[in-house]
Amino acid sequence: MGCPNRNPLSPSGTGSPIDVCTGDFDGDGHTDVASAHWWHDRIDYHLNLDGAGMEWDNGVVVEDFDYARSVTAGDMNEDGRDDIVVSAYNDAVLRCFSAPRPPENSGTGCT
Repeated sequence: MGCPNRNPLSPSGTGSPIDVCTGDFDGDGHTDVASAHWWHDRIDYHLNLDGAGMEWDNGVVVEDFDYARSVTAGDMNEDGRDDIVVSAYNDAVLRCFSAPRPPENSGTGCT
């Protein structure tokens, strides 16, 4: 089937990401996306709701993350869902965020 190329993941106004990664952040078996936005100092998540990449739930993992630079995913706490690990140009640490809950449970982003 391939990846749909006409369905933007990011909400308008977030700009082009400097880095992206994939993982199953909500544990539903679908490949989700996280993106680092350098100029907007933030990390976003994009949950693949239908598994085909046609319906997405977008949210913010962290804001005011000074020059967000890179993002990667892995199950850091062994709960069966990939977590989001990020770095920023002006931060001297790596930060790990638990994956967002499925939209029907919270809709509030990372917990």
